[in-house]
Amino acid sequence: MIAHGRDPILFFSSFPDLHGCFLCAWSSELCIKEVEKEIAEADMAAFSLFALRELIVSRRYGEAQTSYTKSLLDAGSAACAKKFGEEAFETVIAALSGNKDQLAHEAADLLYHFLVLLEAGEVSLEQVMRVLERRLGQSGHEEKASRRKNLLSSPDEGEGLSHSDIPSHRCLSGEEEVRLRESALCCLKEKDRKDDPDVRSPEKEMESPALHLSQIVSFLMEASPALFGLVTGKSRKAGPFLIGLTGSVAVGKSTTARLLRFELEKYPHCPKVDVVSTDGFLFPNAILKRKGLLEKKGFPGSFDNARFLDFLKAVTAGLPAVQVPIYSHQVYDILPGEFTRIEQPECIILEGINLCSAFYPPEESQTGSSVSDYLDFLIYLQAGEKMLRQWYVERFMRLRAESSRDATSFFQRYSDLDDEAVVGIAEKIWEEVNLLNLHENILSSRTQADVVLEKGFYHQITQLYLRQS
Repeated sequence: MIAHGRDPILFFSSFPDLHGCFLCAWSSELCIKEVEKEIAEADMAAFSLFALRELIVSRRYGEAQTSYTKSLLDAGSAACAKKFGEEAFETVIAALSGNKDQLAHEAADLLYHFLVLLEAGEVSLEQVMRVLERRLGQSGHEEKASRRKNLLSSPDEGEGLSHSDIPSHRCLSGEEEVRLRESALCCLKEKDRKDDPDVRSPEKEMESPALHLSQIVSFLMEASPALFGLVTGKSRKAGPFLIGLTGSVAVGKSTTARLLRFELEKYPHCPKVDVVSTDGFLFPNAILKRKGLLEKKGFPGSFDNARFLDFLKAVTAGLPAVQVPIYSHQVYDILPGEFTRIEQPECIILEGINLCSAFYPPEESQTGSSVSDYLDFLIYLQAGEKMLRQWYVERFMRLRAESSRDATSFFQRYSDLDDEAVVGIAEKIWEEVNLLNLHENILSSRTQADVVLEKGFYHQITQLYLRQS
C-alpha cells in the first residue's frame, strides 16, 4: 500500500511546530518507513480505513519526534489541509499520466492525508460514511432535506436494544449525556489541554453524534471512585484496578481495549495499563482435540479456567511479574513457549468472550472463587447479530487473504477455494459455533455488566446503558 521507489521530495515549511524547516513529503522513502513502522507497532491486523483512522487518532498523543502523523496534527488544520492539497495535486498528475501503479500509490497517500485532515478538523470518518450512505438513491434535493437526521441510525433497522432486552439497565438520559460530554476532558493532562490546540472542547464533543471513549472513561471514573483515584493520583486501591470487557466474537473487544488503555493513559497520574486477552488461556488445540472440544473453541469448557484464575490471584497479590500465554488468530492456537510479561500494572483491562464464566470447580477450591470476585468494573460490548455476522465474515476473509504470506497460518487450508466458497464456510462457522456460543453463554454477561456499550455499523458507540442499582 505504501511502498514507493521514488526519491525524497523536500519542501519548505512555514509551520514552526513541525520540527525543523525542511520536511520530507509523505511520498518520500523516509516518511513511508516512519509510517510503516507506526503501523507495525500498532499491530493493525484488521486493516481498513477505520483501523487506519484509529492509528491516526492514537498518534495524536504520541511523541512527535518519532511520529510523522503526530507532527502533522501538531502543525494544525491549516498544515494538514495544505498537505492534503499537495497530495490531491499529485493524484491528479498520476491520473493524467495513465500510470495505474502510480495512481494507486498516490491515492493511498491521499486517503491517509484525508484521514489526518478529518482528525485535525474534528470530523469522524463515521460521519462522512453516514453522509454518503444517506445520499445513495437520493436526489440532491432529497439529500439536502435530510442532512439534519441522525447520522448514526443502524443499517440494520430494529436491531437496537430496547428496555425489554436488558430490564436490568437503563439508557443514559439526555441530561446525563450532556453532563457526560461536558466533563469528558476535565481530568486530562494539563499539558495536553495547554499545548495541543486541537484537543476537542466539550462544546465540540457535544456536537458529535457518537460517544467518544474519553466521555465513557469520564463516566467510568464517576461510577467508580477507585478508578477516579487511580487516574488522578489522589488515591488508589491495593492491587491493580481490573476492568472486564466482554461481548460476542468479532464485536471489536481487542480494538476497544487498546483504545480504552490509550484514553486512560492520558490522565494526570498516567496509570500503567496492561491489556490481557482471555484467548491466551484457551487450552492448546492438541488438548481441545483430545477433549473433543476443538469445534467448541471459545465455549466455557475450552478455557483453562484454573490457570486464568491463578493469574488473577497473582496480579491482585502484587507479584512482581506474571506471564500470560500468547494466542495467535493466524495460527489458531496457543504459541508454545511464548508469553507476554505483565509487571505490576496499576490497571488491567481483561478482554474476551465468556469472561465471567471462569470459576474454580468446587473440587479444586474450597472457596469456589470466580472472575467476578476480582473484577472492579465490567463492560459489555453490544451489537446487532446481522452486524456481528458481517464483521466475522470480513475478519475471516482477511485472515484467509493474509495466509498467503504465512505458511504457518491456519487459514492456508482455504487459500485454494474461491471467495464464494470461503464466505459460505465462514457463515456456517458463525451460525453453528459463534452465534450458538453468543446465545448459550456470552449474552448472560450483559445483565451482569456495569455498563453496556451499544455499537453502530461503523463501530461507533451509539448508546450507553447503565445497570440500575
